Formats: sequence, C-alpha cells, structure tokens
Amino acid sequence: MKNVMRKLLIINILSLLLFSCDLTSSGEYFNRARDFEIEGKYEKANALLDKAIAKNPKFRPALLNRAVNKSILEDYEGAIEDYKALLEFDPDNALALLNLGNNYKRIKNYEDAISSYNKALSTEWVIKSVPVGELINDIETSLKLELDQHPSFDKDSEYEVNELDVIYERGIAYVLNEQFSHGINDMEKLLEHEYYIADCHYWIGNAHVGLKDSTNACQSFIKSAKLGLKIAREKIKEHCLKNKN
Repeated sequence: MKNVMRKLLIINILSLLLFSCDLTSSGEYFNRARDFEIEGKYEKANALLDKAIAKNPKFRPALLNRAVNKSILEDYEGAIEDYKALLEFDPDNALALLNLGNNYKRIKNYEDAISSYNKALSTEWVIKSVPVGELINDIETSLKLELDQHPSFDKDSEYEVNELDVIYERGIAYVLNEQFSHGINDMEKLLEHEYYIADCHYWIGNAHVGLKDSTNACQSFIKSAKLGLKIAREKIKEHCLKNKN
C-alpha cells in the first residue's frame, strides 16, 4: 500500500512539474506572435511577445516588435519604454533609436526625438547614403523573419537603417521644434540625394513659413505640389493665394 501511495505521489509531482513548466521557447512565441501581427491582431501578438520576453528579457526581436505593435495601438509611452529597455543592453541599435525618435515625435517631445535621431546617426549600423527604399514617414520597422527558418536571425546587421531615413525624420522634428534652419539643412541634404523630393520641398516650405519667408515658402510648396503632394496644394491656398488678393 505504501509503495502504491509513493508511486501515486511521484506521478502527481511529475504531472505538476510538466504542467507548471512552460516548454515553449521564446523563438516559438515570437513566431506565433508574427501570425497575429499579419492578421492585424496586435494585442494578441503582444500577449505572446510578453511571454517571449519573460523567458528572455534580452530577446531583441521580441522587444522591438512589441514596441512597434504598441505604436500601432497608439500606446506611444509603452513603446518608448520597450525601446529604452532594448537600448539599455544594446545602446547602438540604430533601428530602435530611429523608432524611439519617431515615438517621441508623436508625443511632441521633439528634443528627445532629435537626440534619438542624432544617436542613431552616430552608430556604425547606419547605411550611408544608399538608394532610397520605402518611405518610413512615421511607420515603424519591425522584424518579420521567422526564427525557426533563420537560426542566425538576431544579428546586429538586422538593425541597420538608412542614413537618409533618419535625417528625414530628424528634419521634420527640427521643423516641428521651430529649429527651422536646421530643418532646412536636413531637407536640402536629402534633396542632394534625390530623396523623396516632394516631401522635402513640403517641409522646407513649412520651415520658411516659420521663418516668415513667404516667398521661399510658396516656391517650395509649388515645387512639392507639382510633384503630386496633395497636402502642398492646401498650403498654397493657405499661404500663397491669399497674398495675391
């Protein structure tokens, strides 16, 4: 009878251990979260990323993607905290610094946004003046590869960013922070590389408005509008056409 009781006790202990131990890896949680992100179910994705991060607090892909999801859900403060957590142990992560700056800009903390962009530009993971790709323009970049298909996935090179993308975001922050001359300088540098010409002329126009230089403002808005930027047409109506009356 004692042997039977002992066996039952051992079985119960083993069962408890099996059910209480989470055998799912952080990478598996990350991959499952990606499925929810593809479906636009960001809260469910973050619930899985929470588990991935609990298993590995320094799991960069999970921290970065959870921050991006929070931004999409307009939890900008939460996103900022995740980027800060990542940067505590990986301070030169250019992608995290760029995204951090974008979130500071969303909450109108332009000084910290500019500081984040400057730090990103000072890292070795900034690609210098490469041909442009898809415009970031307040859309953050997440890591979309699956870990089980890419065992060496979490490499520093995955966090590289285009120097021009960072300068563009910094230029906007300068204009919004009323540092108009700095904003113009950034946008003019981008024009030298033919980087999103219409957008750059638009922000140069806004900077000239801030400097009360209506002539150059209107010239920039007209250039932007001719290149198809609709919002520039509204600026022409607001700042240029009324001056002719």
